[in-house]
Amino acid sequence: MPVVCRSCGKSNPDGTQFCGNPECGSYLPWSGRGDAAPQPPPTPVTGEPPARPVAESQSAAATLTLSDATLSASPGDTATTTVTIHNGGTQVERFAVRVLGPTANWVSVEPPVVTVYPGVRSDCTVRFTPPKRPDTAPGRAPFTVLATSELHPGLSVAGNGFLNVGAYRGLTAVMSPQGTSGRWRTVHAVDIVNTGNVIEPVSLRADDPAGRLRFAVPAGELPLPPGPHRINLPVRPQPRLVGKPQRYPFQVTVTPRQPVPPIRLDGSREAVPLVAGWVPAAVAAAVALLVLAGVAFAVTGGKLPWATAGAASPAASGAAPTGGAPATGAPPASQGPSMSAPPSMAASSAAPVMHLPQRFEVESLLDRATVGGGAQITNQDSGCCGIPYSGGAQVLVKAPAGGAFLTVRFTVAAAGRFALLMGQTMAPDYGFTSVFVDGHEIGHEFNGFFPTVTNTPPLRQGDIRLSQGTHTLKLVINTRDASSTGYNAGFDFFELARAGTKGGQAPSPPPPSSPAA
Repeated sequence: MPVVCRSCGKSNPDGTQFCGNPECGSYLPWSGRGDAAPQPPPTPVTGEPPARPVAESQSAAATLTLSDATLSASPGDTATTTVTIHNGGTQVERFAVRVLGPTANWVSVEPPVVTVYPGVRSDCTVRFTPPKRPDTAPGRAPFTVLATSELHPGLSVAGNGFLNVGAYRGLTAVMSPQGTSGRWRTVHAVDIVNTGNVIEPVSLRADDPAGRLRFAVPAGELPLPPGPHRINLPVRPQPRLVGKPQRYPFQVTVTPRQPVPPIRLDGSREAVPLVAGWVPAAVAAAVALLVLAGVAFAVTGGKLPWATAGAASPAASGAAPTGGAPATGAPPASQGPSMSAPPSMAASSAAPVMHLPQRFEVESLLDRATVGGGAQITNQDSGCCGIPYSGGAQVLVKAPAGGAFLTVRFTVAAAGRFALLMGQTMAPDYGFTSVFVDGHEIGHEFNGFFPTVTNTPPLRQGDIRLSQGTHTLKLVINTRDASSTGYNAGFDFFELARAGTKGGQAPSPPPPSSPAA
């Protein structure tokens, strides 16, 4: 007589102990037709306790073992162990397998759910693949493989093990900027990234073939943890009084411990003489003019040529002297002196003269300044954050967001074409700024972010043509670097210099980064 499973309804042959449905497998403790209600056991005649139902004799039990409880894997490689689950109960079990511990994010389980029949063992595979990243710490990492029954929530078995994560090493390096120019010290930045997962000791060495440069290289080895690092490399040329600017190539070698190979970086430094090249020529020309003037003075007998030509006597002009007085070369007192400067000299003395470069200290222009976009301005004296300012102070522009601005007015003594140089400050909470003169943008956007507070040399924005009189200069804060914590700006001074004058270079911030709106 067929036996009907009460769990899934499958009809099984008479005498079957477990349901033949693979997805069920329930124990079949009764016999008879599936639609017949089970008959209660006969009531005992004596006072003995009733017999225990067969269904109550079912049990749930399991064990878990690992084929290898101690594994080893280098970052990027895979270590494997086999998990064996034994079903010691009387029903078909389904176990969900997962891994706990610090290695859980590196694990895959195949299959993640295991079906185990009573008295049978079933396997699944656990694979550990630690990623090849600097944050994958080397060493011994514990893990636990846990199997939980989906039929009996209280049934779970576990096995413990260890994964030995190996170490790997790697290094990259770049120099920025590659070339600098100046009379005194300039700074190159060596950006090193430890791409391994262990501390990497490195040493730096700088050499120039000409032997004309001096470097401030850190002594000994620098222990660099995994991740990016910046090392500043000040470079100073031997001073030269006069001559043309001279460029000297140099090389920086970043040397880690073996077997990681060293990295060589190329750079250059232009040495500008202390006296500009045009000064000796101008001095020679001035000396030559003085010599010519002396010769002319001696030839004319101590009289200047234009004075002799300008002092015409009444006799020479055909006019007779009045009042019987003897004719002389002296004009009447009412006509003023007859000796006068040439027209070219008179014009030059009347024209306004502007001595370059002309520097404007921003803190001295605040009485005619305007701000907008939520900006607030304040003076910062020298010594703030350990750096000096031109004129003893700078103007700090605090801005809540992009769009803030500061406008100042300045006066130009004489019309002409000038180079606009800016002296600004860099700091961890500074943003991108643009400069406008009389409403026209000059030069490129300036990134004011730097990990530490520092001030820049005069940076050339571009050449402009200005008329004599009053003009406006507007500093606008646009946005900020992704690494910056604010939108502020530091405005120290600006200069009007001879057109074409080159400016210094600001320190380069860390890579990269796309500005945040």
